Parts: sequence; C-alpha cells; structure tokens
Amino acid sequence: PTPIVAVLGLVDDLRTRPPTPRLGAGDRIVVVGVTGSELGGSEWAAVLHGLRDGRPPRADLDAARAVHDLIIDLVTSGRLAGVHDCADGGLAVALGEMAFGSDVGFSVDLARVPIAGAPVTPAEACFSESASRVVLAVMSSDVARVLAMAADAGVPAAEIGEAGGDRLTAVGAFDVGLDDAHRAWSGGLSAALGLEATARS
Repeated sequence: PTPIVAVLGLVDDLRTRPPTPRLGAGDRIVVVGVTGSELGGSEWAAVLHGLRDGRPPRADLDAARAVHDLIIDLVTSGRLAGVHDCADGGLAVALGEMAFGSDVGFSVDLARVPIAGAPVTPAEACFSESASRVVLAVMSSDVARVLAMAADAGVPAAEIGEAGGDRLTAVGAFDVGLDDAHRAWSGGLSAALGLEATARS
C-alpha cells in the first residue's frame, strides 16, 4: 500500500494561474527566500552520503506566509514566466527540473543566493532543503519590479543568473550538459533496476 497525499487549491481566475516550472531562453533567474546550512534529512545527505542524522530544516511559518503571499501577488500581476518550489533536492534540483521541462539550460552564480546566518558552502547552496524558497523565471524587463515587490513584502530575493544554452552551470559547483543531466535524472530508477533507460521525450 502506498499513501497518497493530494493538495488542492482554488484558482479564482484561470487567467492568473501559476506558470509551469519552466525556463525560457533569456529569462532571468530569481531566488526568493533564504538558504541556510540545512542538509540534515536532505536527499543529498541521505541518498548520496548515507548520513541519517542531523536536524531537518527549520520551519518559520511567518516567513512561509510572506513568501507565499508574494508569489500569489507576482502570479496575479503576470510577472512570472516560470515558477518552481525548492523542495526535495534543493535549489540545484529545482533548477534542473525547470531546465528539463523546457529544454533550456542555465548559468547561475551561487554566491548571489540569499542566505540565512553564516555563509554556506557550494554543496549547501545547491542541496540545502531550507524551507519557503521559490525559483522564478522572470523576463529581464520585469526583474527590477519583481525584486522591488519582494523588498516591499520583506522577503529576501536575488537575481542569480540567466536561462539559455544547453548546459546547466552553477559557478563553483557544477557544469554539465543538459542532455546528460536529463538522462541521469530521468533514468535513475531504470539504472537502479538494471534496465535500459527510456528515450527522452
């Protein structure tokens, strides 16, 4: 038996529904919310390094509400080309999934990611699962307004790079071809079972 949890929401006007998790060539990439040194309980720690201890990311309900209200305002104002939460796997996985969904690469500078407390390592910037963070794809003409709306809402936000090309690049952390990354991401289960990975759709 597999438990399934579904979350439903009400969209008052379908013309203002959230955009899909995608990137468009030339879009600017903005991260909303702060990243901390929170690898405990993360996919990176548990799956890649066999680390089963450590505290999970801290929950801050006030910060979460501020982030979610900001995203609602940004969506209804039509200023986002793409949007994706940072959940399992952290920022690097969220960016990868956006790239895979649109067949567009990206180049980002992790040093620009808003952080909480002490500086984070490149691994933490990539794979920390700090709560209440969202990745936005924003047209260059809208970046200043998006950042101003975040500042008005008291939500840390920063432009960290640009979408485009056929590589996934995070300065100081990784630089991999889009096709290679997509194959590794989509073929993980097949590889674990010793099966041939399915062709990319």
